[in-house]
Amino acid sequence: FKEGTSNRFYAILDPLTDTLASYPMTESDLKKVSSGSEFNLWNEYPDKKGWYVQFSDFGTTDEKVVSQAVLLLDSLTVVTFDPEASADECNPGSGYAREYSFHFRTGGGSGRVIGTGIPQAPRYSFDQSGSGLVVRQTFDSLWVEKTTGYGSLKRILQWKER
Repeated sequence: FKEGTSNRFYAILDPLTDTLASYPMTESDLKKVSSGSEFNLWNEYPDKKGWYVQFSDFGTTDEKVVSQAVLLLDSLTVVTFDPEASADECNPGSGYAREYSFHFRTGGGSGRVIGTGIPQAPRYSFDQSGSGLVVRQTFDSLWVEKTTGYGSLKRILQWKER
């Protein structure tokens, strides 16, 4: 953790082409959505090629993404850790764990404190009917909650007519 850095999370639209003509990118190629705006794929592409969040816009100073992002349905979840300024470097519980959920296409979303210490990425478990659970864990807590299942999205993928 480097103090005083303004950390970010980037979501870049893959054009699904064989060419790399649009690379390299800079932040000016992306839309900043941490100020409450959203990325509108239909109106802003190809001028903007994705979106990004700057965590200092949420009032934190040293907040870092500490795990891989998890995409489930249309929700992109990111967990972060924001160490306390006077934290003991040997105490992993000295700071706040946050979870942010963003719409993967627009970047719209929200965040919340989920505990103290360094969090793990949420883990999901679904049964055959599509009902699900999400497991969240931080340094000092573990909890399991029901989550939106994918059961309503199940459809026949293949059929054969006679």
